[in-house]
Amino acid sequence: MSQGSLILSGKDVRELLTMEDDVVTQEKVFALNARGKAWCGETAWIHPDSKIQTYPAEGKMMTGGIEPDWWGVKNIFYGEYDPDGRRRVAILTIFDAKTLCPVAIMECLYILNVRTGAGAAVATKHLARKDARVIGVVGSGATAWFSLLAHRAIDWPASKVQVYSRSEERRNTFAQKMSSETGYDVVPVESVEKVVREAEILITGTATLEPVLEADWVQPGTHVNAMGQKWEIDPQLYTRTKNVGDEAMTGITDGKLSVAIQAGVITEEAMHAGLGEVIEGMKPGRTSEDEITLFDSSGLCVQDIATGVHVYQLALEKGIGTVAELHDDQPLW
Repeated sequence: MSQGSLILSGKDVRELLTMEDDVVTQEKVFALNARGKAWCGETAWIHPDSKIQTYPAEGKMMTGGIEPDWWGVKNIFYGEYDPDGRRRVAILTIFDAKTLCPVAIMECLYILNVRTGAGAAVATKHLARKDARVIGVVGSGATAWFSLLAHRAIDWPASKVQVYSRSEERRNTFAQKMSSETGYDVVPVESVEKVVREAEILITGTATLEPVLEADWVQPGTHVNAMGQKWEIDPQLYTRTKNVGDEAMTGITDGKLSVAIQAGVITEEAMHAGLGEVIEGMKPGRTSEDEITLFDSSGLCVQDIATGVHVYQLALEKGIGTVAELHDDQPLW
């Protein structure tokens, strides 16, 4: 008896996956993670010697599972040979946990972006003030884009969105397109300080290797979704915030808090909880209107797996994708 593997292209994934569905999926998987039912394995980094490679590239492999049915492996590779100068390829494989057969193989760059944005919206739902109306966005790339789309998907009632990017052209384009996409009043701003000081919900989604904001710019009562590179936040901010990671230990070892811990600004005790623990009521979320809350998003493989399982099940229902017989039970000898 053989078990086929469903092959889903990037186009297939885009047809099947909506942000509205994925916000629900992400909230569930964070809760499962807090209960030990959605687990992440080790990440394997691939750093070959570029001097001997014909086509220099690097990558990583992430693993995890959702009890009791699913295992998953995500591979991401970064190369230099494409029109943009840096090619990214991401493939997610979903396995049946009982048979260990690969039931689905799919392109997952779109999944990665959607689940990242959805995670920000889930954090806002559980940590922001309910009357927060001004959203500030620092960065104009995919992370900022999908995070704002996710806030629209949960119908967060923003009165204004202000965006800052180092490129005037990019922030103007972002404001124009996102105003159309979301219905929010998205305004480009020339000063990152203005965006941060006026934000009641702050989304940071940058690729910087140094802080893009100063801690004292963040006002009491703000909720911060720290979604970009782990160096983007002033380490001093963590001394003033209730820090919630997508997973507490991940934030401590590889998240934004890890930068401040390594610098000696804070200790591991500064990590309050994982987001799933707040969702499940194991740890308190916001406890006052003046409290600054911060979601430290590093990204968990189980977020991709949960989304991939949802996409796989929809594909089966709709008859989308191509089946390949990768595995059978014939003896080898």
